[in-house]
Amino acid sequence: MKTLAILCIACMLSAGVRAQDTSAQKQGNAITQNTVAYITSKNGKLWFVKEGHDAELKMNVTLGDGSIVIPTGMVKRKDGSVFTLEEGWSIYMDGTVKKPGN
Repeated sequence: MKTLAILCIACMLSAGVRAQDTSAQKQGNAITQNTVAYITSKNGKLWFVKEGHDAELKMNVTLGDGSIVIPTGMVKRKDGSVFTLEEGWSIYMDGTVKKPGN
């Protein structure tokens, strides 16, 4: 009888440990999925920003919507339209542009 009781307690404790591991994994995945990357114009240069780190843009980058960002600040849209990222503007990897104050 004691063996059965000890076995039941051991099973309950191990189930609790597994539940904690699963929640920790879910939290880690959520952080990875919410990471935002974008290109911004600052001090006359373009910067690629991801996870709080930035690096000067030195080569063309193709975005998810087919737009191409050129290190000079020019953006060529898939439809052929062209514009320049102004100081403080940002463009996200899906092609969405954010202007200062928006």
